[in-house]
Amino acid sequence: MWKQVELLKNHTYFSPYLIDIRFFIGYAGQISLGHAAFFGLGAYGSAIATVTFEIPPWPAMFLVATIVGLVALLIGIPILRLSGHYLAMATLGLSFVVHTILLQWDEVTGGPSGFSGIPYLSFGSFQFDDEVRLHYLLWGVTLISLLLCLNLVRSGVGRGLSALAGDEVAAAALGVNTRNAKIKIFVLSAVFASIAGSLFAHCYSFVSPDSFDIFASTDMVIMVVIGGMGSIWGSLFGAALITLLPEWMDLFETYKDFGWELCGQMASTYLWRMEYKDERPESFSDEAARKDRNSRFVKAVSFSFILFTGL
Repeated sequence: MWKQVELLKNHTYFSPYLIDIRFFIGYAGQISLGHAAFFGLGAYGSAIATVTFEIPPWPAMFLVATIVGLVALLIGIPILRLSGHYLAMATLGLSFVVHTILLQWDEVTGGPSGFSGIPYLSFGSFQFDDEVRLHYLLWGVTLISLLLCLNLVRSGVGRGLSALAGDEVAAAALGVNTRNAKIKIFVLSAVFASIAGSLFAHCYSFVSPDSFDIFASTDMVIMVVIGGMGSIWGSLFGAALITLLPEWMDLFETYKDFGWELCGQMASTYLWRMEYKDERPESFSDEAARKDRNSRFVKAVSFSFILFTGL
């Protein structure tokens, strides 16, 4: 039982983060390989604020999220002038820079040994210090994130982002401020990533740089793609699949590398299609139908793979 609870806990760490990064990749149509940097900044920021400066965990979490949002704003203004693979490479560089800082700044971050002694979250005398309590806390945060993002999708901002993903020029012609929209969603996704990182730090009471390297960013993108680029609920599915996949593949050691390669190929193929999609004019109904077909194809392959590994 405790192993299942632990796996569900690992799944829910990523869900709030993935729900919002889906806006940047799936709805805004941009490609980011650097959001693990914001995840790591949130985790280490909360750790340093609570242990070094003795700030209570909840205020520290929101203070760090505000700082990370400002950092994302400063970074986003120049790099969001780029698009496609150029933007992906710029965000990849950001991930490398932050990981190197976390690894080398021993006096502040603890270096390769990590940072320990992070306090658990609590409400008064009620402390989230066991697996069951953490499970309910993380799912509560996930559901709140889900409701906020569903409301955003149904708003004018969400419709503007959908238009931006379909055709940036057409969206601009319809009155969408594409540059501001991209910056805002980039900052919002960074704030959610920071909050998810803070939860990670306070629930494990330990963080290390290896948890926030480029492979973490790659895993996040794979989770987003596997769950469906335009589906909010797909975030939960993608996180569940990639979290549980290693456990399933342990039963089939021979096929473990094949499973990871399949997921990676699916993600890279889908991102390639985003970049080199057909340039012929399409009506909005044609574009919606194409996205729906792509989403159903990805989910069908994913479910087939789950069935294969579960046999």
